[in-house]
Amino acid sequence: MSLQNAPIFCGPSDVHGKGVFAAGLIPEGGVIEVCPVLLFPKAQLAAMRQTMLDDYYFDWGEDDSWYAIALGYGSLYNHAYEPNADYEMDFENETI
Repeated sequence: MSLQNAPIFCGPSDVHGKGVFAAGLIPEGGVIEVCPVLLFPKAQLAAMRQTMLDDYYFDWGEDDSWYAIALGYGSLYNHAYEPNADYEMDFENETI
């Protein structure tokens, strides 16, 4: 189960189809959400790239031999060249 620490919701995005949006103020430096991940090995990447999940996975691990789908809203956050939020990967606890 993900742990949401901020008022957020998933909704339609004019840029990427779906996105995650703030429903209230989020303090600077605050944790928005902790998301568990589902891991899959590099050997399955070609099959994953043939699905609708192709835009929703993260490179995972120190040697990039694994990939991850974040649960909760984790795989739905949109990216920006000048982001107002960042993410961290916790390889030991398998969360983003």
